Amino acid sequence: MRIVQVAVMSLALVCGVQSVGVGQVLSPFEGKWPRHNERLDYAVPVVTVARVGDIVALTGGRIVEDTRGEPFVLGNATLDLRDPSHAKVLFTMANATETPILFKDLPIGQTRLCSSDDQKHLAFNISHSRMADGEHDPRELQPGEKVTIQIPVAAYCKNTLGIIVNVGRPGPGEWSSTPALRASTYFRTTKELFFRVFERLRAEATHH
Repeated sequence: MRIVQVAVMSLALVCGVQSVGVGQVLSPFEGKWPRHNERLDYAVPVVTVARVGDIVALTGGRIVEDTRGEPFVLGNATLDLRDPSHAKVLFTMANATETPILFKDLPIGQTRLCSSDDQKHLAFNISHSRMADGEHDPRELQPGEKVTIQIPVAAYCKNTLGIIVNVGRPGPGEWSSTPALRASTYFRTTKELFFRVFERLRAEATHH
């Protein structure tokens, strides 16, 4: 496991900080929810993921097709570490459909992958899974319109390896004001997905 951690931390240094276009910025996780420990003192890989053909398009989106599972879209995200005690993730997405989408119908999930102190075990800190409307924002994302989302990093762990933000249509059992938006299957962030992301980022860094 130590080899995995060293490789991931090296990847963060090689890949650097991915950029997102910042226009309109929404902070849907601010407000009524109590803060957790949002500290992150160093750069780690941070990305967005979505289903192929989902209702949103991710900035820098490219399809990952390998032999290890369902294809997915890998997009860019940025870590804001100017205040390490309140680290944030920023990413940009656009409405990829031909009809408006309510922010309350856009779930956002964030997963922080961590290792134990002895570096022998992996664990997830999943502290955010909410809709993009935050405090009941009634607005819609128009077809082709872009929006930048800013969210606090998931709950603190000493040995953070990476962060994945999962966006897109609701799963089959998730609430939606527009049931037709629901996907027929869930698209979950798993340990296997983290490693697929790391491998793709490493391959991209090697070819640059």
